[in-house]
Amino acid sequence: MIPGRRGTLRRPALYMAIALLVLSACTARASETPADRPNISATPTVAPLEPQVVNANAFTTRTPIKHVVFVVKENRTFDDLFGTFPGANGVSFGMDHGTKRPLIPGTAGRLPSDIPHCYQCAIQAWDHGKMDGFDQPPTGKWAYSQLHRSQLPNYWRWAERNVLFDDFFSSAWGPSFPNHLYTIAAQSAEARDNPRRPPKSMSNTFGCDAPPEQKVERYDSQGHVGLVPPCFDFRTEGDVLNRAHIPWAYYAATERQRGYIWSAYSAIDRYRNDP
Repeated sequence: MIPGRRGTLRRPALYMAIALLVLSACTARASETPADRPNISATPTVAPLEPQVVNANAFTTRTPIKHVVFVVKENRTFDDLFGTFPGANGVSFGMDHGTKRPLIPGTAGRLPSDIPHCYQCAIQAWDHGKMDGFDQPPTGKWAYSQLHRSQLPNYWRWAERNVLFDDFFSSAWGPSFPNHLYTIAAQSAEARDNPRRPPKSMSNTFGCDAPPEQKVERYDSQGHVGLVPPCFDFRTEGDVLNRAHIPWAYYAATERQRGYIWSAYSAIDRYRNDP
């Protein structure tokens, strides 16, 4: 999640819908097949819970909105998906160390490897505000690519029928772990990178059940860096919803599924260890 664009709303009537979006984080439930199961070193300590069925129509609300679904995806900028969207504040070129570089057509399949997006990678891409340092090995050229309407028919249809944020930043300069914490709490406890797995580790988690030697960098207000366990206890949107007696659920991969590292609530102690 390298710095992208900050959001502006095009339809004031939907302020309430957007406000509610930040109060209900849900990721898509991952499917599980024998081939997808990672070889992890620890057995699950918490059984996945099925959310209670709730009749949303039984709740009195100020607006007709009864359900809010927040689907979390990552590693795409606005210009990669909607840079050519009519009327949007998008671009079809980028700066590469002072040189204007047209964006090539994006691939519809998987890249050979990830585009670098660690904390230091984001600082390098930012380049003191020049925003021209995205070409980083091994797959930096794909940072200067762009998908088009024919490749994203559903996304473009939703953008046409609803609201499109055309100036949007990721919340934290860095990769998945801190930004996923932002989706549930609007903060990352000053964590700015992914937890460091020990060499040859079979760890399948970024949360409170990580091995003792697995730590994450944490920056304090003075810029000092320390290594701490990836387990925190700050207030989340789930706590806000509980206090307001609003039902909610969070869907993510289980410990035996790929993608469990992106289950943000596994890094919140009272949810992970006392669900």
